[in-house]
Amino acid sequence: MLVVPYRKAYQQRLEHENYTAWLQGMYIYDAFSSVISQAFSKGGGSRYPDKPYEFNKPKKLTKAEKNEKKMQSGIDFMQRMTARFNESYYKRKIDELTNPPGKE
Repeated sequence: MLVVPYRKAYQQRLEHENYTAWLQGMYIYDAFSSVISQAFSKGGGSRYPDKPYEFNKPKKLTKAEKNEKKMQSGIDFMQRMTARFNESYYKRKIDELTNPPGKE
């Protein structure tokens, strides 16, 4: 079954080549659009990117997403606190029922 690893490596190489071609197409599209935009617009048009595309940059959250994340964090905290309180409360009640205060 030596064929399976070679097939997998070939598939990965094809995916990499496909990604590279797509990325090259993005740069070509930007080059053409900046040239056409500058040629036909009176205000200067768009410019070609000064630096390469960043693909590993973390996504910036919108204000609504940040608020939602904070709210969910608060809800999670309150649920943990409630569960902790209920656990200690019921533990005390069980202790009171099984060991009454005057009986020692």
